[in-house]
Amino acid sequence: MAGWSTQEMLDGVNSTLNLAKIGATDLGTASDILTDDLTALGMQANQAGDFADKLAATITRSNTDVVLFGESMKQTGAIAGALGVSMTDLSTAIGLQANAGIKGSKAGMSLKNMLSNMSHPTDQQTAALEKLGLTADKTGSYLKTTADGCTDLEATVKALREGTENMTRSQKAALIATVAGKNALP
Repeated sequence: MAGWSTQEMLDGVNSTLNLAKIGATDLGTASDILTDDLTALGMQANQAGDFADKLAATITRSNTDVVLFGESMKQTGAIAGALGVSMTDLSTAIGLQANAGIKGSKAGMSLKNMLSNMSHPTDQQTAALEKLGLTADKTGSYLKTTADGCTDLEATVKALREGTENMTRSQKAALIATVAGKNALP
């Protein structure tokens, strides 16, 4: 709980203990993951309970664990936080990737590349996204947003899925590799 005040530590200690127990990991690891991930997403210590509940739901409903989730967040947490991706969307994406065998830093790198590339696309990526019928916002981003301006990861992925519905598997793979990068293809 480095960097937290005494009050913040008291606010987050129960969540940290529960996360360590649920994740079958030591308290230090759970604490590092919890505090690092909260910070990356711009969340406060008093939100630790909600965060830990969502993380616990992810690890019980998907093929990942607390440590692998933390490894995913090391890669994608900062950009997800900067773009305002919700913990709900992020944990869903990490869990779905884990169910497909993409775990830990590999899952985080995949999400990071997609978010980065769609928020500031190259000319080639822009052409590929427009081919799907997607349009950029005034900043040039192709990420869908919520009413409060945060990135709506679920809506973004849904738009990509709908845009590629009538493509062959190889066409989809080529387009997604162009848009999100080869590392994000999975």
